[in-house]
Amino acid sequence: MKHRAIILLAGALTASEGSARPPQVPARGDTLQEADRQQSVTSNPAIPGGLVDIAPDALGSLTAARHAVTLSGSRTSPMVVQTLELLDGQKGPQSTALLGTPQSASYGLSVVGMRPKWNVSDLTGEMNGISVLLRQAKGDTAGYLSNIGVRSGFAATLESYTFSSDAKGAPLSGVRTQLGVVNSRDGGAYGLVVSGTEGAGLTSALLLRNSGSATWKSFIEVANASNTVTFRVDGEGRAFAAGATLTKPLQLPGYKVAQLPLCNRDALGSMAHAVDLKIVSYNAAPVGGGSLNAPVYCNGTSWTIH
Repeated sequence: MKHRAIILLAGALTASEGSARPPQVPARGDTLQEADRQQSVTSNPAIPGGLVDIAPDALGSLTAARHAVTLSGSRTSPMVVQTLELLDGQKGPQSTALLGTPQSASYGLSVVGMRPKWNVSDLTGEMNGISVLLRQAKGDTAGYLSNIGVRSGFAATLESYTFSSDAKGAPLSGVRTQLGVVNSRDGGAYGLVVSGTEGAGLTSALLLRNSGSATWKSFIEVANASNTVTFRVDGEGRAFAAGATLTKPLQLPGYKVAQLPLCNRDALGSMAHAVDLKIVSYNAAPVGGGSLNAPVYCNGTSWTIH
């Protein structure tokens, strides 16, 4: 399939050119302000640093040098170091809701990295297709900024397919993730879609957890158009819903009395199921050590049999 690719390198010099020069004005009619034309652009292939070890956030060098394009000065319009523009005039089979046609697709840029004979290889070590490292003192920063549009069909900001395979490379368990989905042809618009494609009993469609000393006040918050939280799962895993409608009986979590969570103002209105009561006396404090069970309620200060 033939494509027309246009690469614009704004003012970048080759490794043999060490002097500064103003950026070139793009040939397709774009205009830049005079201040932008005078902006200094240099290319230096010998700046130390190279790839940066970002595990977890060190600044050590992994290679002796890297190729660098430096932009400086004031600007009144965006300066792009490199643009790959692909105009596709070819026609191929149209994908459908249940059928993708990657053999007829066009790719502006493809990164392929594989271990030799990966399905049987014992080579170890991390492999990454692209590493993005940005540091910004003030202003907006985005690792990936995308603007995706389609007239009629499927559009997504990101789509991925990950799997584990057998010795022949066939998937044993697989997960497909799509972000920012707008499907004007088949219907539906979703912020996030996670689909299990292969394997039975996959662990979880979504995992939210605390790591190290960091904690979430809430694992999930859902707000309406007026920014009022209508559903929340807090950092302890407790769920709170405004105007909740149940479609089946509510099953309270069971606790021995000695293991009931702390009852305080934050837990006001919580209910649980005590499973080792000695006696059942409503509105009385629960006493454990027996074989009786009953619901218990947190009044903001203490648990009572309810």
